[in-house]
Amino acid sequence: MKNITFCLILILINVSVKSQITLRKVLIDSENHKPIPFANVYLQNNYRTGTVSNEDGKFILKNIKKNSLIQISHISYKTFIGNIDSIIRDTIVLQPKTEFLQEVVVTNMSGKKIMEKAINHLAINYSVENLMYNSYIRELIFEEDMQKLHILSEYLIHVYQNKADNSKFQIEKMRAKYFSKLGAKYFKDMRVIFGIASCPENLFKNPPPYLKERNLNKLDFKIIDETDTTFEIGCIPKKINKNTFFVYHILFIDKSSWAIKKVISYRTQDKKYYWERGFKQINDKWYNSYLKINQESTLLEEWDSDSKILRNIIAIYNINHELKYDKQSFKSYINIVAEPVKYHIGNWNDDFWENYNYIPLPDWIKEKIDSKK
Repeated sequence: MKNITFCLILILINVSVKSQITLRKVLIDSENHKPIPFANVYLQNNYRTGTVSNEDGKFILKNIKKNSLIQISHISYKTFIGNIDSIIRDTIVLQPKTEFLQEVVVTNMSGKKIMEKAINHLAINYSVENLMYNSYIRELIFEEDMQKLHILSEYLIHVYQNKADNSKFQIEKMRAKYFSKLGAKYFKDMRVIFGIASCPENLFKNPPPYLKERNLNKLDFKIIDETDTTFEIGCIPKKINKNTFFVYHILFIDKSSWAIKKVISYRTQDKKYYWERGFKQINDKWYNSYLKINQESTLLEEWDSDSKILRNIIAIYNINHELKYDKQSFKSYINIVAEPVKYHIGNWNDDFWENYNYIPLPDWIKEKIDSKK
């Protein structure tokens, strides 16, 4: 009898595995056929399984059921919903939102008034309950001319965000590797992931300066563009010191909910160095979706002050209500960013990384890694 039961279990497991597939697709624009980066991709009614497309428009969803419904959203494109079984081609074509107005006309509303509305709706739009995120984070350190990759590290971090916005972190998995002599020198004392990438932002509990009502008179808000669904607002300080850099923010605000859907921040309007944070709507609330940072790095300056080295970080966040918070294993922000990588580093060839819904590496990075094998 035990043998029969065991066989039945094996059959059920086998059937379950066979009913799951890996979805690898490329998102492209229907008009110019260019790849679409940083679109939200997730299964309908299952927000624990989600990712975003990479710089080349590629995404991967692994171990998903064949009859699942996939949903793809992007601020500039119409939302795509389709059954995975019906997606035959290697590409998924998204239709641009064509409702951009020729002239921006906002009746009785200025950029400042729109920002006031967004601030007044923060408590309605953003979650304040205790929340657990799965966060995948990738960090690349490379030469600006893309001729040399120095370091690649990847992390799966659980983030517990409580009502006080006092986030705690637990590293489940990580791997890291150097690909140059310069990277090898830094690798010896390399610390855990750049802190901001592991901190999902709670706009209600910890709003940035441009979302605080007391700062509105210190900033200039300009309506850059408008669609039927979105305001695009530029934000700069009224007083600018010519001898120092300032940060220029672009906010994308949803017209129906007054939620901030995306923020892009440029250092002195230099588009090489920027921070981009996206949010996704789940039911009536907005949650962190992804974070992207591209900036100059001084990490290797000690050994090579002449090189122009960039640090590129991308993080994706998926809600996971099944994970439980454990005070013993979760650490504070200060503790986790101060720890050396060697405390956590795992096997580079661990199959885990091939079975996780992470963001595919950009093609040029894959070429650099393959050349080192």
